[in-house]
Amino acid sequence: MFFVLAGKMAFTVEQIIITRLLREIASVKSIALGEGIPQLLIPHLPEDGRVLSLEDVTEEAAAVDLIIVEATEVSRTGDICLPYEGAPQLQKEKARQWIVATSHFNQRGEGKLVETVTTEPQCPGCADLIITELGVIAVSELGFELREVAPGRSSDDVRAAVQTSLHVADDIDLMKLGS
Repeated sequence: MFFVLAGKMAFTVEQIIITRLLREIASVKSIALGEGIPQLLIPHLPEDGRVLSLEDVTEEAAAVDLIIVEATEVSRTGDICLPYEGAPQLQKEKARQWIVATSHFNQRGEGKLVETVTTEPQCPGCADLIITELGVIAVSELGFELREVAPGRSSDDVRAAVQTSLHVADDIDLMKLGS
């Protein structure tokens, strides 16, 4: 599926997410990538950075700067359910920041951002930031907080796609894609 943004370019869901993620990884020295969408970042990573898998992180004593995972669900308290069998159990302390890079909807068309997850989370309370094709959502003491909205979308579009309450930041910004 392609989205035409600002009448200029067509992007896939994955391209929107990866393009926005590139801003988050600019100064990261060590990063761990989960399966799925996060793996699409590999060609864009700096050569001098340290890249690990989630399995590597479970064995490392030291934390990494950033962990990026895809999710089947994310709760408003930051619980993350990973989309593959045998995913390792991970703790918040394993990274300075956790980003969920995922399509906003599952294959049934249901939103992945929910009040509480329906299965046991592999990463309880870990999510700090969620990047989807609709926007950038922080996990804060308010729950889900919309910080950026994708071009051609509104905060109402994102609110309708979230399965729980969504606070819209006072200083909401437009998601920047491309140069």
